Amino acid sequence: MPVGAFFQKYPLFAFPTAPAVIKARAMTEAPENNSPPSPADADPQQEDEKAKVDATAETPAKAGASGKAGSSTKAGASGKAKASPKGKGASKKPPAEEEGIFSGRLVTAATIAVAMVIIPVSPLSALMNKKSPTTAARSNWKIGNTEELHLTVVTSDYKKLGCADERITEGGDHCEYKTDRELYPKQDGEAADDTKLHVLQPYRTTDGQLLYTAGFWAQPEISTRLHSEPPQGVAETKLARFIVSCQVKFVTEWQNPRLRWAATDKFASPTNSDGKAENAAMIGELSSCRILEDQRY
Repeated sequence: MPVGAFFQKYPLFAFPTAPAVIKARAMTEAPENNSPPSPADADPQQEDEKAKVDATAETPAKAGASGKAGSSTKAGASGKAKASPKGKGASKKPPAEEEGIFSGRLVTAATIAVAMVIIPVSPLSALMNKKSPTTAARSNWKIGNTEELHLTVVTSDYKKLGCADERITEGGDHCEYKTDRELYPKQDGEAADDTKLHVLQPYRTTDGQLLYTAGFWAQPEISTRLHSEPPQGVAETKLARFIVSCQVKFVTEWQNPRLRWAATDKFASPTNSDGKAENAAMIGELSSCRILEDQRY
């Protein structure tokens, strides 16, 4: 068998021919070239297949781009259209502020709680809860007893209050008038003073009870008040009413008293706040009188 025919039949043992060796050496020694092959070197069949693939891929890509462009355009238009009503006239709502730990309601509640604890034990409580002064009950007014009575007066009562009766007490106290028109005559040795030491006058206690007593304006505190706040030439509405606390010893009781509460009034039988006639007047002797400036009445 000729040698050439042997290698053609058995190519595994064939040696590369000279043209193949030259081509391989050229590829090995040639510098790297990343540039795409020229159109002359490209395989026409491969180029046709690549063109078909690119055309197939380009068609849906264009459609997608067109769809995206259309949808984006519509979306932009609709977004602008929807955004237009919220333009200049609309304002953003400020975020709601969270209440701090020490909010106004908490501080108010804490203040009230502290006040409820402190005020009842403070002097302010005594001032707020101050009540009208109490006077001895009428049922305790018995001859021979001594009780604390609270009388309510103004300085103009010095001349306004009077009674008419011819009777006289064991201590020599009597009314200013013996009858409705006749003054009671002065007793022998009776001093001509302005304190009405032995002149009986009618008074009301803070609970409205009637009392006859003399020497009220001779008590030191009351006499000082009378001279420091004289009623002459002053309207009664401008005079301050005050309360006097006195120890009163009940000495006698007169039936059918006749009295008046103003110098221009006529003497008449007294009536209480309910309009009922008072048929008796207790007569008492005063001592230890003091003005209760800080009391209500």
